[in-house]
Amino acid sequence: GVVRHDKNTKDPGIPNSWPFKQDLLKEIQRSRELKELMEQANRDRAQYAAKQEEEDNSDDDGDSGEGQRKDGTKAAGQQSRRAYLRELKKVVDTADVVLQVLDARDPMGSRISPAIENVILSRADKRMVLVLNKIDLVPKEVVGSWLTTLRRSHPAIAIKASQHGSSNSDDTTSSATTVTVPVGMDGLLQLLKNYARTGGTGGKSKTTIVVGIIGYPNVGKSSIINALKRSRAVGVSPRPGFTTTMQEVVLDRNVRLLDSPGVVFDDRSALLGNCVDAESIEDPIPPVTALLKRCNHASLLMTYNIPAFPPGEVMMFLAMVARSYGRVLKGGIPDKEAAARAVLKDWNNGKIPYYTAPPK
Repeated sequence: GVVRHDKNTKDPGIPNSWPFKQDLLKEIQRSRELKELMEQANRDRAQYAAKQEEEDNSDDDGDSGEGQRKDGTKAAGQQSRRAYLRELKKVVDTADVVLQVLDARDPMGSRISPAIENVILSRADKRMVLVLNKIDLVPKEVVGSWLTTLRRSHPAIAIKASQHGSSNSDDTTSSATTVTVPVGMDGLLQLLKNYARTGGTGGKSKTTIVVGIIGYPNVGKSSIINALKRSRAVGVSPRPGFTTTMQEVVLDRNVRLLDSPGVVFDDRSALLGNCVDAESIEDPIPPVTALLKRCNHASLLMTYNIPAFPPGEVMMFLAMVARSYGRVLKGGIPDKEAAARAVLKDWNNGKIPYYTAPPK
């Protein structure tokens, strides 16, 4: 008969009697694939650098259509930020007590600058409480150290306002199941009730206090309100910027809560925080490049079940993530942009392990 040979599988001359032959063949194939990925990553990096240079040159040309489009996008973003700042000002002006929500993974990176804090607190002797949220994503000893650090400036409390990893976080239907296992909410509630008894500003007698909740996008402000209320009082989403206007929720006859839109005061913080909307960002690769510098290399390999790659090789990393997620274009080319957006979503949702150590 005719002997057929598979053209795609070449046996490099390993005897059939050799122990673990199949394992060795798989390792050889894996080495070839890694080499191909490295070569492709080098080509992609060169193409990306050329594209960035071309875009920079087009930015210098004020008459170009592309430049006008980008200027329009920037102007729209500035208008949106101004609108959010107006809503934030309403919350701060109305509130007796201000809860500033911080991401436990990076408290200082998600904290408003001291200058802005002073402006907020200069109005009618307001009180500020720092709320360290998402503590389930950080080791307990790190949370304790951060609380010690934060309490040097303001009262601070650690909480977990909602369940992470829920696939229904965009669902706006009334349900208490996503907020039935918060951590630390009783302590926060007791603190607010104490303020209500003594008055929110300087101990003056008041029947009701207004609590304003502020912070960067996606730190969990709305989730805190839902956890305190024990119901889905306001909508929540893993996408940053979901809340766009001030929302009021009556907790009880003594406490009113005001939710505010998240405002990014520093664009650099937005890149490295979880303030980047993976869907709307024009180029998702620079934030992923920044994340690679921050994250533990081994954690990334375990999270995405991918082989080791040279540190900082963002294109190679995205190619492997794309294949892992099945994001492949025609001709078997990994869709790196789709992979980058997926990585940003994972970052926003807390899927990628990461935290900053407190100062010593």
